[in-house]
Amino acid sequence: GIIDDAIIGRHEDHWILVCNGANRASVVEWLNGHKPASGVDIVDETMETAMLAIQGPTAVEFVERTFSIGLTGLKRYWFVDGGFMGMRYSIARSGYTGEDGVEATVSVGAVELLLPMLFGDSCEATGDCKPAGLAARDTLRLEAGMPLYGHELSLEVDPLTAGQGWCVQLDVDFVGADALRAIKAAGVKRRLVGFELDGKRVARQGYAVLHEGRRVGEITSGTMSPTLHKSIAMGYVEAALAEPGTCVSIDLGRKANAATVVRLPFYKK
Repeated sequence: GIIDDAIIGRHEDHWILVCNGANRASVVEWLNGHKPASGVDIVDETMETAMLAIQGPTAVEFVERTFSIGLTGLKRYWFVDGGFMGMRYSIARSGYTGEDGVEATVSVGAVELLLPMLFGDSCEATGDCKPAGLAARDTLRLEAGMPLYGHELSLEVDPLTAGQGWCVQLDVDFVGADALRAIKAAGVKRRLVGFELDGKRVARQGYAVLHEGRRVGEITSGTMSPTLHKSIAMGYVEAALAEPGTCVSIDLGRKANAATVVRLPFYKK
């Protein structure tokens, strides 16, 4: 299973691991349970730090202009450390919207100073940078076909079934490697796919996916795409039905709704 989808940054003398906030306790417990008896210190700095995710086609340009920080040469998922007005920061070219952008980790005390610099003194959606909530982030990542922990990813799903085989290198040893090698050898039984629904009704997490009247999978995420103006969803189906173009139906409660398996992502910038 998947404990979390975390990003790990390598410094010269230490590593930084950024996990999902809701999974922090589980991740810290797992790390402490597997660390060597000596030579490794694990420090949880969650409550002393905050993260600002600035996303969009001009996000990097905006951050460079606003904070006089050079980021143009920073590669995707690379990071740079530095200081601004006496405050330390770590900026990674990452995010979970499908667009370009950065995630800046700063001290909690810096947020009160930085927010007016991002949004203006009123902190309202009036300038180049606008505040966005998790619901907006969720529609963006879904359009981009990006799995989310607690939906597509969980302890009940392995990385190969979830289409995240690029995250695990099976020719080296690690915790869980033997189990994943066995799954790969046998072939995954389910696959994560995209769906386009007929009409405007939205499929929600847990809704059944049907084929010829038989339950063959379930929905993990769904929304009305604001970019494509279509009802889209992700979910798991039996591997034999994962081919794009396969016609299925989704049980929306009162009746089943026709849908088609489509290739992910739904949208590319």
